[in-house]
Amino acid sequence: MPVSDTFRLSCVLHVLVSGFLLFIHLLMGSQAAAASGKDWVRVIDNPSYVPFVRGRELLAFEDNIIACYDGVIWRTDDLATWAACGELRADRGDLTFVKCSDHILAFVFQDRGIFREEVWTSLDGCNWTQVLSSTPWSPTYARAAIGFEGKVWVVVRKSSSGTWMDDSEVWRSEDGAAWTQVASSVPWPHRTRFELSVFNGRAYLLGGGTHVGSEYIFYNDVWCSDDGIQWSLQAEHAPWEPRYRHTSAVYDGKLWILGGYTSEGYVTDVWCTSDGVNWVRTTEHAPLQGGAPTAAPVFDGKLWAMHEHEFYSTTNGVDWEPLVRPGFDAIHLGGGVVFDDKMWIRGKTASDHTWHTVTSTDGANWTPAGNDDFFPEFALQNKLWAVSDNTYSSEDGLTWMLEGGPVATRWAAKEHSFVTLNDKAFYCGVTGSWSDAEVGLAYYYGDELEFTDEGTWSSTGNGYRWSAACTAFAGKLWMLGGLCGWGGLNDVWSRNPDGKWTKVLASAPWRPRWFHSAIAAGGKLWVLGGIATVVVDGETTYPALNDVWYTEDGVEWTQATDAAPWSARAGMTVLAYNNKLWVIGGTGGNKSEPFYPLDIDSGGSDVWYTELGEPGGVLVAAPDAGATIEKAARKSSEPAEAVYTLENTGTAHLELTVTHTADWSALRFDDGRWAKRRLQGGLLKQQQTALSIYLTDAADTLEPGIYTDTVKITDTTANKTETRLITLNVIAGEGEGEGDGEGEGEGEGDGEGEGEGEGEGEGEGEGEGDGEGEGEGEGEGEEPMSPGCFGRLF
Repeated sequence: MPVSDTFRLSCVLHVLVSGFLLFIHLLMGSQAAAASGKDWVRVIDNPSYVPFVRGRELLAFEDNIIACYDGVIWRTDDLATWAACGELRADRGDLTFVKCSDHILAFVFQDRGIFREEVWTSLDGCNWTQVLSSTPWSPTYARAAIGFEGKVWVVVRKSSSGTWMDDSEVWRSEDGAAWTQVASSVPWPHRTRFELSVFNGRAYLLGGGTHVGSEYIFYNDVWCSDDGIQWSLQAEHAPWEPRYRHTSAVYDGKLWILGGYTSEGYVTDVWCTSDGVNWVRTTEHAPLQGGAPTAAPVFDGKLWAMHEHEFYSTTNGVDWEPLVRPGFDAIHLGGGVVFDDKMWIRGKTASDHTWHTVTSTDGANWTPAGNDDFFPEFALQNKLWAVSDNTYSSEDGLTWMLEGGPVATRWAAKEHSFVTLNDKAFYCGVTGSWSDAEVGLAYYYGDELEFTDEGTWSSTGNGYRWSAACTAFAGKLWMLGGLCGWGGLNDVWSRNPDGKWTKVLASAPWRPRWFHSAIAAGGKLWVLGGIATVVVDGETTYPALNDVWYTEDGVEWTQATDAAPWSARAGMTVLAYNNKLWVIGGTGGNKSEPFYPLDIDSGGSDVWYTELGEPGGVLVAAPDAGATIEKAARKSSEPAEAVYTLENTGTAHLELTVTHTADWSALRFDDGRWAKRRLQGGLLKQQQTALSIYLTDAADTLEPGIYTDTVKITDTTANKTETRLITLNVIAGEGEGEGDGEGEGEGEGDGEGEGEGEGEGEGEGEGEGDGEGEGEGEGEGEEPMSPGCFGRLF
């Protein structure tokens, strides 16, 4: 084959191969783009589950801790990692573990039409066998049990023919199945919520309380027994305050009591004794919590105080250390904002069970922001903003300044959201009504923000809805779905620049929902998760969702996935950052009532993201150079502005944010939207808009000179910014002079007369008149233009 033909064939093959590779690249790119919202990467998993700990429902047994919560038995050997290993269900959640020799007994209270107390036994704490379906005593909260002398002992309130008596009885068993009453009466006054403990080979009863008429009596007496039958008073009034719902433990050769409830409320003190008579207070304020009694197991050579999810240990009763769990320490995450090229969220740590503000640039490593007194709700005007008892702002998250009054945010219940658009921050509250404030600008008064109730978006007829998703998209505010009465909604509303709400869609293809999330990201408006209503055989439940939807116009919706790999959830934080859509935390489940996600402590802390891909929109800002505006000094000039044409030449929607720095100019789109510092908008494919940078009243006060304004036009979809330098040339007026007449005027004569007032005049020559009295120039004065709401509108 001739060389020329070989060369031509090689070129043809090269073109074909290149075209094929380009086609494959475009196809894969299209598939990658289509996978946005479908393919998710887990950056951080939830930490190991820690059961909800309550008093007698936890027990140390053979180098393990077992705990029962919501019918599930959990076991751990390090307190950091728990594994479900069995089931043991108790109605009303009332269950008591007792260790006896080499096995465990569980007293389980049941309420199934007839009250009864069952007895179960286990050799390992996980596998349980029922040995008694109903105890010989009547079920009551006025009882306690201990393992003593190789047997199980129960002290329980006495009853006769269904009537409760102000006395107690003592029962004993070797196996939990056969019981013997060893005492039909006790020497101490009747009481409930007392403590039983075994110390130095003797059984001890500590404190408790009871009703006497309309009064509640608390006790601080100490009783002991060598055989469980005969009891003697060891101390009529111990030095600790009379109490009930306290906890006892034996550790380091001492008998301890922790916390409890007194006539003054819950206390968190800790006391110990070496002989049952002489007591020493080791601390007045241990890290105990009020409510259900604290569990106090001895484990790993330490005495522990455990309540709910908070675990503290001590070796001396004075110094208490929180349990530090490995890995990502947050057990709950809530809220979030992007600021200073970082994600900011609020996290509750497992170490101290306290809420902290943390930041991250990769979603995996989170750093404390340094100030936990303020939680950033939104970012605006290059500042973070926090709303609690008042409204505060910060430039770095450390130092905060008071800016205004409070907003009823109901943060703890996750019933609100803040959305920023242009120079304003909008609050979407629990009732669905909107309030807005132009923070720090024209409508800022003293130390309060002005809020305006909109409310015109509601189509419910009764003017409210709960937990709609609110966000900014395409230069408008959007509200999607929510809860009205007991029914979910799936309508779509947008707020026009004139402040009016328009129903964009009466019924979107996604299921009606509430406590879902919405966000503008990658040129699309997204809806994720939430709670829906399901009715099966007449029974209504409210499952969480994990589907993902998006739209480019609010009307046509596409389902990215019906089941994302992250668990079904509601109330999660969603952020758009680093060309990724992030899902952080949230709470899930399938409950019998619709409002369970309101508990901020019921969430998780896993972190997920999906790649948004290369945006299809392409921003063109013409001209591509700066502009110069000229005006006369100290004089209202003819309307002047610099105009740029912004065009989306691509195939997908893009989001715009325009910011600038000068006080003497403002921003406006051709649809009438304007802002003094920050202007947001959206461009659909093949769409254009005009951006005007124009003068405000502040320009009239400038002295002659050259002034500059840096305008940044940012395509937030692609995180690309174009910069334009606007130059203002303030020129000294011709024939300027000063006269002493009142007001301004152009004179045709050689000078101006002197008068009592002062003013400026312009004429063909300069000079001062010698006349006395008030004088005015003969020319016609120039009428000042009426200022707009922030300056002059051209």
